[in-house]
Amino acid sequence: MLNKPKIERKFLRFLLIGTIAILAISMIGTVNAATHTFNSQKSSEEINNFFNGANSPLNNGDTVIFKSGTYNNLELSVNKSITLKGDGKVNFVGNRVRTLIILRSNNIDVSGISIKNNYIGITILGNNNKVRNSNIQVSSSYYGAVSIWRASKNNQITGNTLENTGECGSGVYLDYDSSSNKIQSNNINTRFVGIQATKSSKNDISKNNIKGHSGIALISSGSSNKIYDNTIKVTGYNSITKYLYNNPVLTVGGEGIMVAGARSYGIDYLQTENKIHQNTIESSNSRAVHLNIYSRGNTVNNNVLLKGTVINIGSNNVVSNNDNTMADLKITKITKSGNTHRVYIKNIGKKAAGKSILGVYDGKKLIKKVNVKTIAKGKTLELKVPIAAKYKNRIKTFKTDYNNKIKESNDNNNVLKAK
Repeated sequence: MLNKPKIERKFLRFLLIGTIAILAISMIGTVNAATHTFNSQKSSEEINNFFNGANSPLNNGDTVIFKSGTYNNLELSVNKSITLKGDGKVNFVGNRVRTLIILRSNNIDVSGISIKNNYIGITILGNNNKVRNSNIQVSSSYYGAVSIWRASKNNQITGNTLENTGECGSGVYLDYDSSSNKIQSNNINTRFVGIQATKSSKNDISKNNIKGHSGIALISSGSSNKIYDNTIKVTGYNSITKYLYNNPVLTVGGEGIMVAGARSYGIDYLQTENKIHQNTIESSNSRAVHLNIYSRGNTVNNNVLLKGTVINIGSNNVVSNNDNTMADLKITKITKSGNTHRVYIKNIGKKAAGKSILGVYDGKKLIKKVNVKTIAKGKTLELKVPIAAKYKNRIKTFKTDYNNKIKESNDNNNVLKAK
């Protein structure tokens, strides 16, 4: 007959030994964690080899601290789950067309450094990494100051200042299948687009301050991205196209937020179920939010549009409660009697338009200026404009607020031509 108490004691002893073994194994990384400190007297070769060499002493859980100073020509490949941080004013300067720091592992925390590089500042090739409270200036003409590479998930880019002077670069670039990343509370300034997400889903893009040519672009397929509480002020008028292997992949022209699915080789790549809300947007070309024909089922609501409107040419998108608080002058019609034109200017905006000036052009030549009184919201002003007889039979361009002194939600309807 089996001795039940004896069997139970053996089982409990086995369970206790197993638990102790598991705890011991889990504590090895903590016990062995080390702190490594560098100063700027170390050569770039020594530092690069410390990170990249076959006999690198780095282990998971280690901390690497860079003391104040300037570190030139670094190319760091981080293969362990470590903390890398600056102590004081730490400047990394790269002079080569390569990424300065590549995060190849998971759970890496980078903070408190400044990077200036001719290419990408930091590339992420793993999950659950953090780039925090750093200043990154680059001149990458395709990727971002921070680039989150294919299928990288749950990374956090927070509290950074990001600048990209490359013609087609971005502040943050999310590559194919990058999902569930958080891009939050960054100051971003670029010549192209602040944040570009390509075939990326479920990302949190929030509380960023974005300036430059264009703001945020969701391109090709993607879904369920949340874009909220961002302040976007973009000044681009002209269209800029980014190419990859001579194929156009993205054209931006001053949009605050662009949701742009695509069609390629007969296949629709749709942008769906993205939520865009509570952003403050000022767009010089009047396209605060642009939903293209391949956008489906997205929600755009409760945004403050200081300048610009929502352009929705997709389907099943919900657009509501986007407050445009600006004046908007529009020349509705022009009549003519002899050499005198009657110009009808309506304020179709949501705020009174102050005093302005109407300009009349013959080609590019300004031939007449007429003062315009304040126009209340929803009201129309009739303006008599006498024109010299020599211009009687010529087509002239009438432009209200010709010198752009009034902040308007849409500048594109200020012009009307008449003979």
